[in-house]
Amino acid sequence: MLVKSVEDYAKGLLIIDYKQLQEIKKNLWLLRGNKFAKAGYP
Repeated sequence: MLVKSVEDYAKGLLIIDYKQLQEIKKNLWLLRGNKFAKAGYP
């Protein structure tokens, strides 16, 4: 990957972190849903 500037590199990191954050949020939501399902909540 060619990095034109430090700013572009930082933007790239932010985009990756944002995507990872979305995955983590989704995974946490799924884990919470599984706990509720096991506890008998609809």
